[in-house]
Amino acid sequence: MANELTVIGPTSNLRGGTIYGATLDGVSITTSTVTGGLVTAATVNNATIGTSTLTGGVLDKASVTTSTLTGGAADKVSVSTSTLTGGAMSGVTGNEYQLSMSHVLGNLADNANSFLGLAATVGTTAADVFNVPVPIAGTITAAYVETGVSGTLGTTETCTVSYILNATATTTVSTAVQFSTSSQRYSITGLATVVAVGDRLQMKLATPTFVTNPTGAITVMSLSVRP
Repeated sequence: MANELTVIGPTSNLRGGTIYGATLDGVSITTSTVTGGLVTAATVNNATIGTSTLTGGVLDKASVTTSTLTGGAADKVSVSTSTLTGGAMSGVTGNEYQLSMSHVLGNLADNANSFLGLAATVGTTAADVFNVPVPIAGTITAAYVETGVSGTLGTTETCTVSYILNATATTTVSTAVQFSTSSQRYSITGLATVVAVGDRLQMKLATPTFVTNPTGAITVMSLSVRP
């Protein structure tokens, strides 16, 4: 029987045929379904799979967007708004995770540096305590800071919030943090701090000289880490 060339294009389904022991390199699979045991011991390499379903097989350095991967293995794959069920993932870029640090309610003093992490007390002046450990290696890409005041509102002088990696490298997040209302939020993107498993992170809050010092204040910072 002569070999036949089958073209799998956009909005296509592969059913009843078998891709076995094959290598698909530089392939674009869009709005298609590859199901069951139809992909067996196959490698999809450097491929883009958009709004599609892949069941079984191996993905190597592929981009999987708004798609479903069931079973198989994903190696160094960029997975965006997708679902992976079963199988193994190695070196995969997917959703970011959050590392949060804060302090308990407290009164903010003038010209003070506080080192904060796992619910430390405002006024903790010793660095490298109350650290938040890094569970998965990656890159810090963004920070989200929220302040709250349950007592006396402070005046509009600004504070500086930073994070410290392993008690040595300090990255400034914002120099415009205020405690002049009951709640304020700040979003900072474009960060690029590389972290490894077991690294330690700590938040630093530097206060100015207030006209009126805030009381019953709290600061919460969440860092987005991309594996």
